[in-house]
Amino acid sequence: MLVCDGLAVSPIGCKLCAHTMLNFTLNSDRASLSWRSLRRMRDSSNSILFVLGSIVLMLAFCGVIYVFILRRRVQHAPVRVQEIELPSKPTVLLLTADDCDEHTAVVVLLGRFLERHAGVTVLLDYREMENAVAVPSRWLVDSICRASRVLIIVSPCSQFVLNGQNLLQRRPFPDLFGPAMDMIIRECTRNSATNKYIICRLPYSPPTPTQLVLLGFSQVEVPSDLARLTALIHSIDMYELNDASTSSLDELANAVESMKKMMEADSTWINRRLADENTVSDVADDFVEVTEKKTLLKTAEERRQAADQFGLLPPEENEAGTGEPSEFALLPPDSSDDD
Repeated sequence: MLVCDGLAVSPIGCKLCAHTMLNFTLNSDRASLSWRSLRRMRDSSNSILFVLGSIVLMLAFCGVIYVFILRRRVQHAPVRVQEIELPSKPTVLLLTADDCDEHTAVVVLLGRFLERHAGVTVLLDYREMENAVAVPSRWLVDSICRASRVLIIVSPCSQFVLNGQNLLQRRPFPDLFGPAMDMIIRECTRNSATNKYIICRLPYSPPTPTQLVLLGFSQVEVPSDLARLTALIHSIDMYELNDASTSSLDELANAVESMKKMMEADSTWINRRLADENTVSDVADDFVEVTEKKTLLKTAEERRQAADQFGLLPPEENEAGTGEPSEFALLPPDSSDDD
Protein backbone atom coordinates (compact mmCIF):
# COMPACT_ATOMS: atom_id res chain seq x y z
CA MET A 1 0.00 0.00 0.00
CA LEU A 2 1.33 3.44 -0.94
CA VAL A 3 0.91 6.09 1.72
CA CYS A 4 0.98 9.69 0.49
CA ASP A 5 -0.23 11.57 3.58
CA GLY A 6 2.11 14.17 4.97
CA LEU A 7 4.03 14.63 1.76
CA ALA A 8 4.68 18.00 0.19
CA VAL A 9 2.18 19.29 -2.29
CA SER A 10 3.02 18.03 -5.74
CA PRO A 11 1.44 18.94 -9.02
CA ILE A 12 0.57 15.29 -9.50
CA GLY A 13 -1.55 13.90 -6.82
CA CYS A 14 -1.07 10.60 -5.21
CA LYS A 15 -3.39 7.95 -6.33
CA LEU A 16 -3.71 4.42 -5.02
CA CYS A 17 -3.59 1.81 -7.75
CA ALA A 18 -2.86 -1.89 -8.14
CA HIS A 19 0.49 -1.38 -9.93
CA THR A 20 2.60 1.63 -9.16
CA MET A 21 6.14 2.16 -10.64
CA LEU A 22 8.64 3.77 -8.31
CA ASN A 23 12.09 5.13 -9.12
CA PHE A 24 14.47 5.28 -6.15
CA THR A 25 18.24 5.23 -5.42
CA LEU A 26 20.08 3.28 -2.70
CA ASN A 27 23.10 5.05 -1.25
CA SER A 28 24.66 1.76 0.06
CA ASP A 29 24.79 -1.86 -1.24
CA ARG A 30 22.64 -4.09 0.87
CA ALA A 31 23.66 -7.41 -0.85
CA SER A 32 25.10 -10.25 1.26
CA LEU A 33 28.80 -11.27 1.15
CA SER A 34 28.12 -14.55 -0.66
CA TRP A 35 26.08 -12.78 -3.30
CA ARG A 36 28.80 -10.19 -3.75
CA SER A 37 31.42 -12.96 -4.31
CA LEU A 38 29.26 -14.67 -6.87
CA ARG A 39 28.63 -11.44 -8.66
CA ARG A 40 32.35 -10.61 -8.78
CA MET A 41 33.16 -14.04 -10.21
CA ARG A 42 30.47 -13.63 -12.82
CA ASP A 43 31.71 -10.21 -13.83
CA SER A 44 35.38 -11.27 -13.98
CA SER A 45 34.95 -14.81 -15.38
CA ASN A 46 36.80 -14.00 -18.60
CA SER A 47 39.80 -12.67 -16.74
CA ILE A 48 39.88 -15.69 -14.44
CA LEU A 49 39.81 -18.11 -17.37
CA PHE A 50 42.61 -16.21 -19.08
CA VAL A 51 44.78 -16.32 -15.96
CA LEU A 52 44.17 -20.05 -15.42
CA GLY A 53 45.01 -20.84 -19.06
CA SER A 54 48.21 -18.82 -18.83
CA ILE A 55 49.24 -20.71 -15.69
CA VAL A 56 48.62 -24.09 -17.36
CA LEU A 57 50.66 -23.10 -20.42
CA MET A 58 53.53 -21.86 -18.26
CA LEU A 59 53.57 -25.08 -16.26
CA ALA A 60 53.60 -27.17 -19.44
CA PHE A 61 56.42 -25.09 -20.91
CA CYS A 62 58.47 -25.39 -17.72
CA GLY A 63 57.90 -29.17 -17.70
CA VAL A 64 59.18 -29.52 -21.25
CA ILE A 65 62.29 -27.50 -20.43
CA TYR A 66 62.91 -29.58 -17.30
CA VAL A 67 62.64 -32.86 -19.22
CA PHE A 68 64.99 -31.57 -21.92
CA ILE A 69 67.60 -30.43 -19.37
CA LEU A 70 67.32 -33.70 -17.43
CA ARG A 71 67.80 -35.72 -20.61
CA ARG A 72 70.93 -33.78 -21.55
CA ARG A 73 72.35 -34.29 -18.07
CA VAL A 74 71.78 -38.03 -18.29
CA GLN A 75 73.45 -38.20 -21.70
CA HIS A 76 76.51 -36.24 -20.57
CA ALA A 77 76.74 -37.82 -17.15
CA PRO A 78 79.75 -40.12 -16.71
CA VAL A 79 78.92 -43.80 -16.97
CA ARG A 80 79.23 -45.64 -13.72
CA VAL A 81 81.94 -48.21 -14.25
CA GLN A 82 81.57 -51.50 -12.48
CA GLU A 83 84.82 -53.35 -12.00
CA ILE A 84 84.46 -56.95 -13.14
CA GLU A 85 87.33 -59.35 -12.67
CA LEU A 86 87.40 -61.69 -15.65
CA PRO A 87 87.84 -65.27 -14.50
CA SER A 88 90.31 -66.28 -17.22
CA LYS A 89 91.88 -65.27 -20.51
CA PRO A 90 90.08 -67.36 -23.12
CA THR A 91 91.45 -68.24 -26.52
CA VAL A 92 89.32 -67.08 -29.47
CA LEU A 93 89.70 -68.41 -33.00
CA LEU A 94 88.58 -66.06 -35.80
CA LEU A 95 87.28 -67.80 -38.91
CA THR A 96 86.36 -65.98 -42.11
CA ALA A 97 86.66 -66.37 -45.84
CA ASP A 98 89.59 -64.77 -47.66
CA ASP A 99 87.50 -62.17 -49.50
CA CYS A 100 89.87 -59.27 -50.16
CA ASP A 101 92.49 -57.03 -48.57
CA GLU A 102 89.87 -54.65 -47.15
CA HIS A 103 88.03 -57.46 -45.39
CA THR A 104 91.32 -58.83 -44.10
CA ALA A 105 92.10 -55.43 -42.55
CA VAL A 106 88.73 -55.42 -40.77
CA VAL A 107 89.31 -58.91 -39.32
CA VAL A 108 92.85 -58.08 -38.19
CA LEU A 109 91.67 -54.90 -36.43
CA LEU A 110 88.82 -56.83 -34.79
CA GLY A 111 91.31 -59.37 -33.44
CA ARG A 112 93.57 -56.57 -32.21
CA PHE A 113 90.63 -54.92 -30.44
CA LEU A 114 89.66 -58.15 -28.70
CA GLU A 115 93.23 -58.68 -27.50
CA ARG A 116 93.61 -55.13 -26.19
CA HIS A 117 90.22 -54.48 -24.63
CA ALA A 118 88.48 -57.85 -24.18
CA GLY A 119 91.25 -59.79 -22.45
CA VAL A 120 91.49 -62.70 -24.89
CA THR A 121 94.13 -64.50 -26.91
CA VAL A 122 93.28 -64.40 -30.60
CA LEU A 123 94.13 -67.16 -33.07
CA LEU A 124 94.09 -65.87 -36.65
CA ASP A 125 95.50 -67.58 -39.71
CA TYR A 126 96.45 -64.24 -41.27
CA ARG A 127 99.06 -63.74 -38.54
CA GLU A 128 100.11 -67.25 -37.55
CA MET A 129 100.32 -68.91 -40.97
CA GLU A 130 102.17 -66.29 -43.01
CA ASN A 131 105.65 -67.30 -41.82
CA ALA A 132 104.82 -70.58 -40.12
CA VAL A 133 106.15 -73.96 -41.14
CA ALA A 134 103.17 -75.87 -39.75
CA VAL A 135 100.75 -77.62 -42.04
CA PRO A 136 97.60 -75.44 -42.45
CA SER A 137 95.16 -78.28 -41.89
CA ARG A 138 97.02 -79.41 -38.78
CA TRP A 139 97.09 -75.85 -37.45
CA LEU A 140 93.35 -75.55 -38.08
CA VAL A 141 92.48 -78.73 -36.19
CA ASP A 142 94.75 -77.79 -33.29
CA SER A 143 93.31 -74.25 -33.11
CA ILE A 144 89.70 -75.44 -33.07
CA CYS A 145 90.53 -77.87 -30.28
CA ARG A 146 92.45 -75.29 -28.22
CA ALA A 147 90.03 -72.39 -28.67
CA SER A 148 87.45 -71.84 -25.97
CA ARG A 149 85.39 -69.70 -28.38
CA VAL A 150 85.23 -69.75 -32.18
CA LEU A 151 84.11 -66.52 -33.83
CA ILE A 152 82.62 -67.09 -37.30
CA ILE A 153 82.73 -63.82 -39.26
CA VAL A 154 80.13 -63.60 -42.03
CA SER A 155 81.67 -62.04 -45.15
CA PRO A 156 80.26 -61.48 -48.65
CA CYS A 157 81.94 -64.67 -49.90
CA SER A 158 80.91 -66.88 -46.98
CA GLN A 159 77.72 -68.11 -48.62
CA PHE A 160 79.59 -69.12 -51.80
CA VAL A 161 82.20 -71.08 -49.83
CA LEU A 162 79.52 -72.86 -47.80
CA ASN A 163 77.75 -73.77 -51.04
CA GLY A 164 80.87 -75.61 -52.24
CA GLN A 165 82.55 -72.96 -54.38
CA ASN A 166 86.22 -72.11 -53.99
CA LEU A 167 88.05 -68.79 -53.88
CA LEU A 168 91.20 -68.01 -55.80
CA GLN A 169 94.22 -68.44 -53.52
CA ARG A 170 95.82 -65.11 -52.57
CA ARG A 171 98.13 -66.28 -49.80
CA PRO A 172 100.90 -68.89 -49.48
CA PHE A 173 98.39 -71.26 -47.89
CA PRO A 174 94.85 -72.15 -49.04
CA ASP A 175 91.68 -70.69 -47.60
CA LEU A 176 90.80 -72.54 -44.39
CA PHE A 177 87.24 -71.27 -44.00
CA GLY A 178 85.59 -74.06 -45.98
CA PRO A 179 87.33 -76.97 -44.20
CA ALA A 180 86.78 -75.29 -40.84
CA MET A 181 83.05 -74.92 -41.43
CA ASP A 182 82.80 -78.56 -42.50
CA MET A 183 84.42 -79.60 -39.22
CA ILE A 184 82.22 -77.29 -37.14
CA ILE A 185 78.98 -78.40 -38.80
CA ARG A 186 79.95 -82.04 -38.39
CA GLU A 187 80.84 -81.53 -34.72
CA CYS A 188 77.67 -79.58 -33.90
CA THR A 189 75.40 -82.13 -35.56
CA ARG A 190 76.97 -84.80 -33.36
CA ASN A 191 77.53 -83.08 -30.01
CA SER A 192 75.25 -79.99 -30.13
CA ALA A 193 78.09 -77.80 -28.80
CA THR A 194 76.56 -74.47 -29.78
CA ASN A 195 77.84 -72.27 -26.92
CA LYS A 196 81.41 -72.47 -28.21
CA TYR A 197 80.61 -70.81 -31.54
CA ILE A 198 79.52 -67.20 -32.12
CA ILE A 199 78.43 -65.68 -35.43
CA CYS A 200 79.83 -62.21 -35.99
CA ARG A 201 78.05 -59.94 -38.46
CA LEU A 202 79.70 -56.83 -39.90
CA PRO A 203 77.83 -53.81 -41.34
CA TYR A 204 78.49 -55.08 -44.87
CA SER A 205 77.73 -58.73 -44.15
CA PRO A 206 75.01 -60.41 -46.23
CA PRO A 207 72.23 -62.41 -44.53
CA THR A 208 73.56 -65.21 -42.38
CA PRO A 209 73.86 -68.43 -44.40
CA THR A 210 71.15 -70.99 -43.76
CA GLN A 211 73.74 -73.62 -42.80
CA LEU A 212 74.72 -71.50 -39.80
CA VAL A 213 71.23 -70.31 -38.87
CA LEU A 214 70.01 -73.90 -38.48
CA LEU A 215 72.78 -74.62 -35.96
CA GLY A 216 71.40 -72.01 -33.54
CA PHE A 217 74.61 -70.09 -32.86
CA SER A 218 74.49 -66.74 -31.06
CA GLN A 219 74.73 -63.76 -33.44
CA VAL A 220 76.39 -60.43 -32.63
CA GLU A 221 76.59 -57.23 -34.68
CA VAL A 222 80.08 -55.72 -34.81
CA PRO A 223 81.21 -53.06 -34.06
CA SER A 224 77.87 -51.80 -32.72
CA ASP A 225 77.59 -54.57 -30.10
CA LEU A 226 81.16 -55.32 -29.05
CA ALA A 227 80.17 -55.21 -25.38
CA ARG A 228 77.78 -58.14 -25.85
CA LEU A 229 80.42 -60.01 -27.85
CA THR A 230 82.88 -59.63 -24.97
CA ALA A 231 80.23 -60.80 -22.51
CA LEU A 232 79.54 -63.91 -24.60
CA ILE A 233 83.24 -64.72 -24.85
CA HIS A 234 83.73 -64.51 -21.08
CA SER A 235 80.30 -66.03 -20.23
CA ILE A 236 79.19 -63.06 -18.13
CA ASP A 237 75.86 -61.24 -17.99
CA MET A 238 77.02 -57.68 -18.64
CA TYR A 239 80.06 -55.79 -19.84
CA GLU A 240 80.79 -52.11 -20.54
CA LEU A 241 83.59 -50.91 -22.80
CA ASN A 242 85.86 -48.26 -21.30
CA ASP A 243 86.85 -44.98 -22.89
CA ALA A 244 90.29 -46.29 -23.80
CA SER A 245 88.75 -48.36 -26.59
CA THR A 246 87.54 -45.30 -28.53
CA SER A 247 90.62 -45.06 -30.76
CA SER A 248 90.50 -48.77 -31.57
CA LEU A 249 86.81 -48.49 -32.42
CA ASP A 250 87.57 -45.58 -34.75
CA GLU A 251 90.19 -47.66 -36.59
CA LEU A 252 87.76 -50.54 -36.93
CA ALA A 253 84.98 -48.22 -38.16
CA ASN A 254 87.33 -46.69 -40.75
CA ALA A 255 88.29 -50.14 -42.03
CA VAL A 256 84.60 -51.07 -42.31
CA GLU A 257 83.91 -47.89 -44.29
CA SER A 258 86.78 -48.70 -46.66
CA MET A 259 85.27 -52.13 -47.31
CA LYS A 260 81.83 -50.64 -47.95
CA LYS A 261 83.24 -48.06 -50.37
CA MET A 262 85.10 -50.79 -52.26
CA MET A 263 81.90 -52.83 -52.58
CA GLU A 264 79.98 -49.80 -53.85
CA ALA A 265 82.67 -48.84 -56.35
CA ASP A 266 83.18 -52.38 -57.73
CA SER A 267 80.05 -54.51 -57.83
CA THR A 268 81.72 -57.43 -59.66
CA TRP A 269 84.62 -58.07 -57.30
CA ILE A 270 83.08 -61.30 -55.96
CA ASN A 271 82.96 -62.80 -59.46
CA ARG A 272 86.71 -62.26 -59.82
CA ARG A 273 87.37 -63.93 -56.47
CA LEU A 274 85.46 -67.12 -57.31
CA ALA A 275 87.49 -69.88 -58.93
CA ASP A 276 86.12 -71.60 -62.01
CA GLU A 277 85.96 -75.36 -62.51
CA ASN A 278 89.21 -75.54 -64.48
CA THR A 279 91.13 -73.83 -61.72
CA VAL A 280 89.59 -76.10 -59.12
CA SER A 281 90.54 -79.20 -61.11
CA ASP A 282 94.12 -77.93 -61.51
CA VAL A 283 94.40 -77.38 -57.80
CA ALA A 284 92.91 -80.77 -57.06
CA ASP A 285 95.58 -82.43 -59.22
CA ASP A 286 98.29 -81.04 -56.91
CA PHE A 287 97.14 -83.17 -53.99
CA VAL A 288 98.94 -86.46 -53.58
CA GLU A 289 96.97 -89.45 -52.46
CA VAL A 290 98.23 -91.05 -49.26
CA THR A 291 98.77 -94.77 -49.66
CA GLU A 292 97.36 -97.12 -47.07
CA LYS A 293 100.60 -98.54 -45.73
CA LYS A 294 102.60 -98.57 -42.53
CA THR A 295 105.41 -96.08 -42.03
CA LEU A 296 108.27 -97.70 -40.16
CA LEU A 297 110.60 -95.62 -38.03
CA LYS A 298 113.80 -97.56 -37.61
CA THR A 299 116.40 -95.09 -36.34
CA ALA A 300 116.37 -93.51 -32.91
CA GLU A 301 116.36 -90.01 -34.41
CA GLU A 302 113.26 -90.75 -36.48
CA ARG A 303 111.50 -92.14 -33.43
CA ARG A 304 112.44 -89.11 -31.34
CA GLN A 305 111.13 -86.68 -33.99
CA ALA A 306 107.89 -88.65 -34.36
CA ALA A 307 107.43 -88.71 -30.60
CA ASP A 308 107.87 -84.93 -30.37
CA GLN A 309 105.55 -84.30 -33.31
CA PHE A 310 102.70 -86.66 -32.39
CA GLY A 311 103.05 -86.73 -28.61
CA LEU A 312 104.16 -90.39 -28.46
CA LEU A 313 106.29 -92.12 -25.89
CA PRO A 314 109.08 -94.03 -27.63
CA PRO A 315 110.18 -97.36 -26.15
CA GLU A 316 113.02 -97.42 -23.67
CA GLU A 317 116.45 -98.40 -24.90
CA ASN A 318 116.57 -101.51 -22.70
CA GLU A 319 112.97 -102.59 -23.48
CA ALA A 320 112.79 -106.18 -24.67
CA GLY A 321 111.42 -106.65 -28.15
CA THR A 322 109.29 -109.40 -29.53
CA GLY A 323 111.49 -110.38 -32.41
CA GLU A 324 111.81 -107.20 -34.50
CA PRO A 325 114.08 -104.32 -33.52
CA SER A 326 112.67 -101.35 -31.57
CA GLU A 327 110.54 -99.80 -34.29
CA PHE A 328 106.89 -98.75 -34.29
CA ALA A 329 104.53 -97.88 -37.09
CA LEU A 330 102.41 -94.83 -37.73
CA LEU A 331 99.10 -96.15 -38.91
CA PRO A 332 96.83 -94.06 -41.15
CA PRO A 333 93.58 -92.83 -39.55
CA ASP A 334 90.94 -95.46 -39.10
CA SER A 335 88.08 -95.30 -41.60
CA SER A 336 85.61 -95.20 -38.71
CA ASP A 337 86.88 -91.73 -37.74
CA ASP A 338 85.51 -90.28 -40.98
CA ASP A 339 81.98 -91.53 -40.32
